[in-house]
Amino acid sequence: MEIILVSIIVAIASSIGGLIAIYTKKEIKQYNKWIKYSELFISSILAILMITIYKAWTISFLVIGAIFTISLSNFLLHIHLSRYIQTFLFGLALGIFFNISRETALAFGAIVAVYNLIKGSMIGAHFIPKRKNIFKKIGNFQAIFILTAIVGYYFITAPVYQAATLNFAAGAVIATIFGSLR
Repeated sequence: MEIILVSIIVAIASSIGGLIAIYTKKEIKQYNKWIKYSELFISSILAILMITIYKAWTISFLVIGAIFTISLSNFLLHIHLSRYIQTFLFGLALGIFFNISRETALAFGAIVAVYNLIKGSMIGAHFIPKRKNIFKKIGNFQAIFILTAIVGYYFITAPVYQAATLNFAAGAVIATIFGSLR
């Protein structure tokens, strides 16, 4: 049950970011480039944390994760694909970290919460002018996060699968980071 509570708390951070966007829409647009850089920096920290837990097969699964993400992005050409990929993979990683170490999982969750604040404010600032329900848009991503955290916790329990999944996820996140810099 602890994984569910932590994943919900981390997901709520994104809605708080959406609230921030409502009141700071002009500032978010003004500093959009710097906000984007901070998001990429935090994603890099999360990828490094995923790599450092298990050192087995790091290079091979990093490359496989990066190639998979690049191929998927080129094939589907969906503007929000990197958001879905990162949300999915951060959720899996949180669940796996809960199996490995509660302290590491809580630290990872705190960093993802900061990431979600930034991402939620960017999503909110993007959709507010379009008169869309930003919390519905943000909620879609966070439902994926919570569900994948539960899947990571309950189904990816063998160390070999944990190592492969974390390194694959880190490679995919790194690919989305470099894809965002283009």
